[in-house]
Amino acid sequence: MAETSILDSTLSLPGSGVSDTVRQDEDRPKVHRVMPGDTLWDIAKFYFDDPYEWYFLQQVNTIDEPVLLQPNTLVDLTLQDAFPLSVLYLYGDAWLIEGGRKVALEQGIAVDEGDIVETGRGASLTLEMSDGARAVVPSNSRVMVNRDGERGIRLILVKGEVESQVPSRQNSGRPYNIQTTSGVLGVRGTRFTVSYGDAAVLSSVYEGKVAVQSQQMSERAQVAAGQGTRISQQGDIDVVGLLAAPQLLSVTSLAGGDLEVLVKPIAPASGYRAQLTRDAQSLDVIADQRSTAPEFIFPELPVGDYYLRVAAVGNQGVVGEYSQRLIPHFSTGVTVTREGDAWRFDWKRQNNTPHKLELAFDKSFDQPLISYPPATTGAVLLRQVPSGEVYWRVVKLDDKGNITSVIDSGLLDASG
Repeated sequence: MAETSILDSTLSLPGSGVSDTVRQDEDRPKVHRVMPGDTLWDIAKFYFDDPYEWYFLQQVNTIDEPVLLQPNTLVDLTLQDAFPLSVLYLYGDAWLIEGGRKVALEQGIAVDEGDIVETGRGASLTLEMSDGARAVVPSNSRVMVNRDGERGIRLILVKGEVESQVPSRQNSGRPYNIQTTSGVLGVRGTRFTVSYGDAAVLSSVYEGKVAVQSQQMSERAQVAAGQGTRISQQGDIDVVGLLAAPQLLSVTSLAGGDLEVLVKPIAPASGYRAQLTRDAQSLDVIADQRSTAPEFIFPELPVGDYYLRVAAVGNQGVVGEYSQRLIPHFSTGVTVTREGDAWRFDWKRQNNTPHKLELAFDKSFDQPLISYPPATTGAVLLRQVPSGEVYWRVVKLDDKGNITSVIDSGLLDASG
């Protein structure tokens, strides 16, 4: 197209002057009115002195055909820089590392180019970029935030893990890479996890694609959704399939606020991972556990609703697909009250979760005086309890009637 179409079109924009040079940021109008023959390539070259910025213009304006623009329509010219990032969610202790000093992070604080963030034990931090991309930094991780090109992001993972969620509209434009000493992973998709330990770099791709390249430049791989990688210290890249999402067998609120999670075992899993979050997107992570057994206990969890997601870990350490469920967590402590000559035991339970109330003179409960499985979810009223000190406990049973856990326990003084 002729350059005059660009120049002429700028005349119709209020407050914008005609110039035969590249527009500076302070002079650049916020929109461009399309003239016949305009293309995103030419618009980007005129306003930004870089025709390849048409990728970003296409994303910002959701334009399907960059060379077939409808005359008289408006093109948004406000390209966003990814910086600064901001702390979207924070749970536990996290710090900004400045000159060897640790400065405590708070929700809403800006994180800029060259900053290093670190999370403490049991903590989780979510960073949000200006275009909506997010990076979740879980417990015991350290990440340096750098630029990648003029508007891209490069997260240097020093230790620990990063889970990235990148808007799909950004995939073909702004660079987004995660770097370790063993390799670089570049986003070609929307959701993936990278963890870095002593032995290798591990990744899991849940949506889209990720380009993987060893630091020695010796190997490259394209990893699709449902796959993961292991990059050795020597630069070897192994691509593996993710294990299927495991089935949740039970989620039980226990006494004292503990939450018990049981997962159906998967072969050939070497372990399991469970996370609790406050949101369905798994950005506000409040607890994260790994276990070699398919069971977890989250201690002293406040009452409320949570999203629980669990995954199986493969033999190479790659975390598999997650299953997710919204769970209510409630107080399950047993309330014991005296009502005349009877004792009332009341606790929250469900019809499909069998329990049993037991009384005994010995706290080992080897020879229970009473072993009563309630037929309903209502309170249990016991009369003619023997005098003296009597131990009690409420236990949870499996389908065969075997005790799986103690819900709550205590001591009755029935002498009065």
